Amino acid sequence: MEETLIKNAFIATMDGDGTIYREGSILLEADVITDLGPTVNSPRAPEHIIDARHMVALPGFVNAHSHLQQYFRGIYELIGNFYEVNLPLEGYRRPEDMEWLGPSSCAEFIHAGCTTAMVVYTYPNGFAKNVKEAGFRTILGADIEEVDLVKLMDGTYQYLPGKGEAAFKRAVDLHRRWEGEARGRITTIVAPKAADLALPETYLKCKDLAETHDLMMTTHLNQSWREVTQVRRLYGKTPIQHLQTLGVLNDRLTGAHCTYSTGNDIKLITQSGMGILHCRAVTNPLLQWLDLGIPVGLGTDDYFHDMLQLLRQNLRGQRTRARLAGGSEGDACN
Repeated sequence: MEETLIKNAFIATMDGDGTIYREGSILLEADVITDLGPTVNSPRAPEHIIDARHMVALPGFVNAHSHLQQYFRGIYELIGNFYEVNLPLEGYRRPEDMEWLGPSSCAEFIHAGCTTAMVVYTYPNGFAKNVKEAGFRTILGADIEEVDLVKLMDGTYQYLPGKGEAAFKRAVDLHRRWEGEARGRITTIVAPKAADLALPETYLKCKDLAETHDLMMTTHLNQSWREVTQVRRLYGKTPIQHLQTLGVLNDRLTGAHCTYSTGNDIKLITQSGMGILHCRAVTNPLLQWLDLGIPVGLGTDDYFHDMLQLLRQNLRGQRTRARLAGGSEGDACN
């Protein structure tokens, strides 16, 4: 197999000791790193040599929560209400749209330095084909929801159990078809969309599917005030309390956003062992979550998937939040 030598790179290994090589080298055989350090040894001259002087080499970023193939980008940013833009437009998507738009999503991920991403979408089979060819790692989930997305524009929740059953079947089929594909680079996750968009029976079916096949679950959780209001109206509880009652709140679950969580909600999260997927919300108490020992992952959501920009935004957001609150978190961010 052909070898590639990357030389003169500033290598940040991100290992437990924080090892750095200021002018290091990386040797690869095909797509496998065989040696790394100040110098590397090869019994033959590598076929490809990359001079990475003035460049940084580090492990790929993990994008913990993302939605790709967004053909309504530029609209959502102007209006800023996903109940009026994203969700209604999702109702018009077709399976072939996802496959056609997949290559551009893969290119964006790779350009942003992502080597692993959790991607949740309505029709992910097409994107799975793209990922298999592109070469990075993904955890794929098929969105499971059962409301009329267009009627959400005027605040109407019309639940369609038949739609939920079809979505659940897509999730089962996704797992059967793609789990472990591409030499293990593609895995699957069970993804009920949100507590205001999926009924309790659907969450219980998702829980059973995850436990049967030892899969993780992910859901949007306390993402919006509309979600919180609808769940309280239906069940008299916050979304987090609702999922705890269903037995879903555990270390198998990751919840995206958790922006509108109460103090009691945070206690339940901490006790359950679930993780939080934090995106771009400035108001989220990220440092408090970390201090409580809650596992936190960062995700780009459905904006541009630039991980370095995401890190900058979170740093600035936590500084702003800390200073407005008059607390000491600002010192920890400096």
